[in-house]
Amino acid sequence: MSGFRETNVLGKYLGVPVTGKAPKKDDYQYILDQVSSKLMAWKANQLSFAGRVTLAKSVIEAVPIYPMMTTSIPKSILENIQKLQRTFIWGESGTERKYHAIGWDMITRPKDMEGLGLRRLSIRNKACILKLGWKMQTGDQDFWCKVLRGKYQRSEDVNGVVAKPSDSSL
Repeated sequence: MSGFRETNVLGKYLGVPVTGKAPKKDDYQYILDQVSSKLMAWKANQLSFAGRVTLAKSVIEAVPIYPMMTTSIPKSILENIQKLQRTFIWGESGTERKYHAIGWDMITRPKDMEGLGLRRLSIRNKACILKLGWKMQTGDQDFWCKVLRGKYQRSEDVNGVVAKPSDSSL
């Protein structure tokens, strides 16, 4: 009647798809695609081990950081990203498996603990979400905190923000 068409695709905001519903695993496929496209542009076999680690640390870990700031990304997506990262670091191809000189747990240790300083994405995602929770709990006056408190605060206490099953997935 109004001449507007209905759509299920709401587009992207700052590179993150806007779905209008609780995100599912398939909604994060774009992150894996971005990481894969970055890896294909580099020739792993032409870089030294240190060069591959540096690229994996600085670029591959940076791709999912923005969605991690606001959303709990499914563990399987984060594991797939780390699998791509491991494959790149060891210089493996689709058919060829290389010898791994040290374990992945050693690579993901901080440098001061004799590791290579790569971060585990699941822990980083939790840290980002907890940062948002901390801002909510400490009474931060950011606009988004005020909006969420206005909508979801169930009592006068700062800790009175409680989500019900019928609330938004946010």
